[in-house]
Amino acid sequence: MADNVRVAVVNESVHPVSNLLFGQFLERPSWHGETGPEAAMLPDSGSMDQRVEALLRKMDILLVRFPGGTDVDYLDWRDMVSSAHNVDERRPISRGHSGQAITNAFGYDEFFRLAADLNWQTILVINLRDGMLTSKTPDEAAEHAAALLAYCTGTQATVPEPLRNWPALRATNGHPDPYQVDYVQIGNESWFWTQLMQDKHGEDWITNGLT
Repeated sequence: MADNVRVAVVNESVHPVSNLLFGQFLERPSWHGETGPEAAMLPDSGSMDQRVEALLRKMDILLVRFPGGTDVDYLDWRDMVSSAHNVDERRPISRGHSGQAITNAFGYDEFFRLAADLNWQTILVINLRDGMLTSKTPDEAAEHAAALLAYCTGTQATVPEPLRNWPALRATNGHPDPYQVDYVQIGNESWFWTQLMQDKHGEDWITNGLT
């Protein structure tokens, strides 16, 4: 680098940029003992401590992504919804990308209620890894993702008959109206499993795609 380079920093707007560039990420972490939003939840209430919510409100956030992060490609979204496995209302313990436990007290319903309270736009992230690594067939992986969208945004009139149990469950869980999902992100940090993709699909999967 030339030694005569000069950098000037000035308080001046050169070009406008969208406020959406300055969103936030409400993550469900699974490493180093982090608990994420559940650290701020009131016991057995399903709601966040009002002191924490007040601080979030002061941040004046426009856009928030949930729930991952790397872990989203290792999780079954149904673990974060009460009664989604047709067993009971207790949500199971999940395992993240490093194998560490994730509790699910703060799930989709809790997030979208908070987003509505704080007037956030939302990014909903769905699992890509299951389909790419064929732990599910592509059709099964797509149906699994569609079920999440049906739970969050569907109604009996807007989703196909096989998926209508999901908006019905959302209503049973206390929210008959659809949640607001502004953006959908498909997978996250897929480079984590590049080697697995190569092992599964061969050396040329990147250039030739999957058949």
